Amino acid sequence: MRNHILSYTFLLLSLFWIACSDDDAPEPELVAGFENTSYALDLTQNQTTVVIEFSRETSVPTQVTMAVTENGGMTYGADQDYTTTPAISGNQLVLDAPQGATEVSFQLTKHRNPEFGETKSVRFDISEVSEGGLVGVNNSSNVEFAENPVSSGATMDATVGGEAQPNQVYIDLSRQTESAVARETWDLGFHNGADFRVILNSSAAMLARPLDKTDMNEVTDADTLGFGAQLDIDAIFGSLFGPAPPWLGEASGWSDHPDGDLTKTAIAEISESEADNPVYIVNRGKNPDDSQRGWLKIRILRNGEGYDVQYAEIGATEFETVTIAKTEGYNFEFLHFDDGMATVEPEQDSWDIAFTVITEQLTVGPNTSIPYVFKDYVIQNRNGVEVGQVMINGDVTFEGFNVDDLDGVTFSAAQNTIGSSWRTVASPTPGSVTGVVPDVFYVVKDPEDNYYKLQFTRMLDATTGERGFPQISYELL
Repeated sequence: MRNHILSYTFLLLSLFWIACSDDDAPEPELVAGFENTSYALDLTQNQTTVVIEFSRETSVPTQVTMAVTENGGMTYGADQDYTTTPAISGNQLVLDAPQGATEVSFQLTKHRNPEFGETKSVRFDISEVSEGGLVGVNNSSNVEFAENPVSSGATMDATVGGEAQPNQVYIDLSRQTESAVARETWDLGFHNGADFRVILNSSAAMLARPLDKTDMNEVTDADTLGFGAQLDIDAIFGSLFGPAPPWLGEASGWSDHPDGDLTKTAIAEISESEADNPVYIVNRGKNPDDSQRGWLKIRILRNGEGYDVQYAEIGATEFETVTIAKTEGYNFEFLHFDDGMATVEPEQDSWDIAFTVITEQLTVGPNTSIPYVFKDYVIQNRNGVEVGQVMINGDVTFEGFNVDDLDGVTFSAAQNTIGSSWRTVASPTPGSVTGVVPDVFYVVKDPEDNYYKLQFTRMLDATTGERGFPQISYELL
């Protein structure tokens, strides 16, 4: 009996010791870390919640202290960039977690978006966890405000290159960027759309004339007799000083129409039927230094969803062939006969207007126009850009024009809506001067439906008076 009592007593003591051992076991370390190490607020988001997680429930009320670092000009305040709840004080943010909490958080509120080109952010670094808590691996979190992708306006100089204007300059108003390309670096542009259209490099005064032949090797120098006095920009203009030659009425069809209508190009639509695609004689025009670019015979065929281009010297009995595939996202693929494929236009959604030299149509009679080269010319992107012209008079001013005035603007998708209407060139007419037309500005609607009012503020170099130094100023409506 005594042994039974001793055994029972030992069992009770053992159970009591085990229970006491469980109660006295130390708690796991309390570790604090950010749920996410980065947050980004885009233009439509004004608020986010930043969460700090604990490795276990807090056994007592606990404070988490963070150091705050602002970057990119970020400024705290309700009338500045952002605020937090609870508030930041002395470049520190302190959060109070109650007993039993598994996380603690704060709210960050954005009060204004960054300006175009700005990137602003604020970083929070956990510096201390009270009650002996530890700082975890995710000890830092950065909140970034996405930059405004749309420029509110700017003043830009277009680097066309001076008097000879060797560059074509593509401008994206919303991104406030320009892309300058030497205009002598291409000959033909091949449309990437559903149809099969080809454009000439009109900035080089390039001309093309079809023959009644479809075999390249059958074309000889004899087929081009007299073309030197006809298929040439200077020869055409020179023909005006005397009796009108019988071919003058055809000359306007040897260049692309400046309004950008692809049904009015010198090279007809490339037919699915090979027999309907003639050989063309091409005068490649002039380089910016007025040197001649030469003559070729060419023929263009369809190749599946792309193009085959045959080309050679006019008297040659063999020809080269280059195959050109269409590329999504660009208006055209560009070819230089000497150097191969060329990069000219930016992606079709990455430019709005462009400065260029162009072959215009000069009216010389009631029903007659001829190709004629214009400098200081502005075209617009064929891909969704529309432009309206506004005349300054009375209460209508560039400064006072706002979004409420858009209803009175007539927009056009023709690529030469601006054209040469923004400037004048001195002539024998008394009082005429070379410079910007002072009483006109334009409204440009880009493919994203951003509306900009745009005025030309300079045409000439302010010191030398040299042409080829244009400047624009624009504002987002």
